[in-house]
Amino acid sequence: MSEAIAFDTHQFIKHLTKNGFTEQQAEALANEQVNLLNGNLATKIDIALIHKDIAAIHNEIEGIRKEIAVLHNETAVLHKEIAVLRKEIEGIRNETAVIHNEIEGIRKETAVIHNEIEGIRKETAVLHKEIAVTHKDIEGIRKDIEDGRKDSQNQQQATEAAFANQWKATEAAFANQQLPWFSTGWQTQPPSLA
Repeated sequence: MSEAIAFDTHQFIKHLTKNGFTEQQAEALANEQVNLLNGNLATKIDIALIHKDIAAIHNEIEGIRKEIAVLHNETAVLHKEIAVLRKEIEGIRNETAVIHNEIEGIRKETAVIHNEIEGIRKETAVLHKEIAVTHKDIEGIRKDIEDGRKDSQNQQQATEAAFANQWKATEAAFANQQLPWFSTGWQTQPPSLA
């Protein structure tokens, strides 16, 4: 056979791309196929080899399809894992928001406590001043008491001295009058005022 064999490259490319080949790969195979068919006289052996090549190509395509199916399954599993991870991330975001709210609440409580502590410090400072004044007042009262005691002792001593002088004068007056009842011994020691 010396004439060119009719070969529908369009149908061949369409068939290959439908079975997993890229258009570029299908065109390259179609061109090679045309070159083989048109460049050589095809024998039955050549045709049988071509059929084997096509069968091998079909087998490769079937293998690719299986791989694609596996990849689809793996992709589906990955999509499920991604969905689970997204839910976990959303949960973490929600927990983080709750923690941020709690931290903000703690900050506000801390600010209130700081204000209370500042108020207590001011009150303590006022109390310290009041205590210092009270100590001064107590010290003044103690001094007044001590001065009062001294005045009282001085007054008592003056009173006792005056009483002793009065007693001596009374003794002298009685002694001058020679009263009999006066000789009992009172003249030597006046009675105690205590």
